[in-house]
Amino acid sequence: MIQEFINKQFYNLFIFTFIFGLVLYGTIGFDSIDEICACILLILFIFATFKTPDWAINKSFLAVSSVFIFYTIYSFYIHSNSAKGIISDMIIQFKPYLAFFAVYYLCPVFSSKQKDLIKKIILIISFFMFLIGCASLVYPLAFRVTVGHVAYFAAIITASSLLYYYCSEGAKIDKMIFILILAIGLFSARSKFYGFFIISLVTVIFFGNISRLKLNFKTIAIAVLSLAAMVLASWKKMVMVNPWTVFPRNSWPVPCYTSHLSRFSRTFSHLGRASLVLPPTPLAFIIRLYTQNTVSRM
Repeated sequence: MIQEFINKQFYNLFIFTFIFGLVLYGTIGFDSIDEICACILLILFIFATFKTPDWAINKSFLAVSSVFIFYTIYSFYIHSNSAKGIISDMIIQFKPYLAFFAVYYLCPVFSSKQKDLIKKIILIISFFMFLIGCASLVYPLAFRVTVGHVAYFAAIITASSLLYYYCSEGAKIDKMIFILILAIGLFSARSKFYGFFIISLVTVIFFGNISRLKLNFKTIAIAVLSLAAMVLASWKKMVMVNPWTVFPRNSWPVPCYTSHLSRFSRTFSHLGRASLVLPPTPLAFIIRLYTQNTVSRM
């Protein structure tokens, strides 16, 4: 009964987060929507934890949380930033870990009808994103007017394609639709997305079935060529960073919760701030699903 409740509530939260926390994030302009979704996910996680007889909590989550708490207190102690800046950076950095461990612990399951509904929603969204992409060819401000920023456009396409592939059966037609949805992101003309597209394309075509993956000359050659193509496609955005310029000496050894880290993460995150909660969710799904299949085969 508890798992059924978790499945239903998580599905509602997932749809809400996907639509309002990612697709309409730049359009609405409500910056705190992802924090609200993360808080709801945390409440659901705490509820499920207390409903278990032994209050079982993932040890890795406790370890990660302890590290964040320690550096938060330490940042306040050495005054590495303003109180508002420290708390803001802590929330931004902690959300992906919270989403991953919470979903991995809750282990929600989507029914076939729920997956079909998600696929229909994604196809509708992808159609409008395609129209926006086409409009951007003649009207450069199309991304800013519709989704807020070109980075949000890339984030929407990335999350939509991955989510569609998760909800599908992995057939050839599903792989083709996944590639077509992901190809819409090429309208963003972002070199980092080009690299991601190449890796995704090669992974789906050549490494779609992990059970048949073998370490041989062909596999290594494909991996090397794919990596070279990815580097070539995203070369303009690949910057060799000197850690002493990103983190000045007076801010070490504090690796978290400084204004330098926020600027660093914003520079190298092509998906944007609104996607900090959503991507770890299908990742936790995939890892949990792979773990269950591996155990069942053993």
